[in-house]
Amino acid sequence: MLIPRILVLDDQKDVLDTYRSILSFENVPPVVSSRKKSAAHVAIPAHLRLLEIVYFQTGEQAVEAVERSLEEGKPFAGGFFDVRLGPGIDGVEAARQIKELDPRIYTVVVTAYTDRNVEQIGEILGQDYAGQWDYMSKPFSSAEILQKTINLVANWKLRQQETQYLRQLETLHAQEGMIRELLDKTVGTIQGL
Repeated sequence: MLIPRILVLDDQKDVLDTYRSILSFENVPPVVSSRKKSAAHVAIPAHLRLLEIVYFQTGEQAVEAVERSLEEGKPFAGGFFDVRLGPGIDGVEAARQIKELDPRIYTVVVTAYTDRNVEQIGEILGQDYAGQWDYMSKPFSSAEILQKTINLVANWKLRQQETQYLRQLETLHAQEGMIRELLDKTVGTIQGL
């Protein structure tokens, strides 16, 4: 079974470092309640400790990495895409190009700005992709990143299972056809006797 791979795209080193801190699961900051002044540590599901996280600072790097990953048979489960990046394509365009390469990838669009609203992003990504992307505002909390990561991995695993089930159904259908053909020949032989 493939290890889920997550792509993180942001042009700011400090933001990438924040993702690294959270997704390494070593220094996840505790969640502090506004009602209770105590801190609760975030429970990390065991299956998330087997992730491969890959970080990029440009949209072009992310698109090239997804292309390579597909050639190598190691697709990405999903990714976090910052909207505003430095020179080159922005995160929404990178996500659009990536979903053209691999329509199974799940996307989380992350932004601190309001220059692109959810409807505009949805139009760029396309109606056929409507159920495969999410939106998150900066600044984000460690709990938000962890929950979105859980969703990315869960969606990826469901798509993997769906693919496996479809292959099994195709195999069963082919076997059914061979059995029908064999029965027809057997009935023809018996009738000929």
